[in-house]
Amino acid sequence: MSLNDHRSGLFGNFVCPKPLVFIKRQKDTIIRLETNHLNITNDNIINWPANGDAIRACRMKGQSESLCRNYVKVLLGKNTTEVNSTLAEGDSVNIFVCGTNAFKPVCSWRKSDSLNTIESEEDASGKCPYNPSWNTTSLFTSRAPLKSLSLT
Repeated sequence: MSLNDHRSGLFGNFVCPKPLVFIKRQKDTIIRLETNHLNITNDNIINWPANGDAIRACRMKGQSESLCRNYVKVLLGKNTTEVNSTLAEGDSVNIFVCGTNAFKPVCSWRKSDSLNTIESEEDASGKCPYNPSWNTTSLFTSRAPLKSLSLT
């Protein structure tokens, strides 16, 4: 499988230093690539589809099938080492990822070295738009856990 096979659904990316990891977000999927392994295989494709109940509710509300999916809208990294420190080889970065989940957004924390493992899930209210067509900008700051802005 090549990156071109997923081109139509690419929405954004995140880069973790040391080792260099490139994470692409797209519809129902997160793709993790390392600089020494740029081929897309089943091992580095993380499927994150919308919840079945959310899909049914979305469809019952008249939304199209294509919108009733999980569009990954927020993908942020947070250094787990001390403030102002440099990441070393093998250090993990916490990844905060949010998706529209068929108009019922959900967020989860994952480790950069194991995106398949969900460390925790949390309510996405105010963190992720429910509509996949809305643009979103999010960032972590030293004074607040997460700032997110969606333009409709």
